[in-house]
Amino acid sequence: MINRPVFQVLNSAPYINKSGNLHRVTGFGESIFATMLSPTSKLTGNWLLAAGPTFIFLSASNSRLGQDKWQLGPAGYV
Repeated sequence: MINRPVFQVLNSAPYINKSGNLHRVTGFGESIFATMLSPTSKLTGNWLLAAGPTFIFLSASNSRLGQDKWQLGPAGYV
């Protein structure tokens, strides 16, 4: 079993704020947790093969740094 948490620190693309000035936002993005199952090396040799679900949690410190929605999807490594 492989568990892989990902915590992102992001810098947004420049945008024009309400004052008309060019601005950027730096902070935390969404948190990602991938969990996968992998067969033993007897079956795969030197390869790492794994598959399982990925969870994305609402943890962005600013709305420009995340998508503001929970997500669930597949994950795989070769």
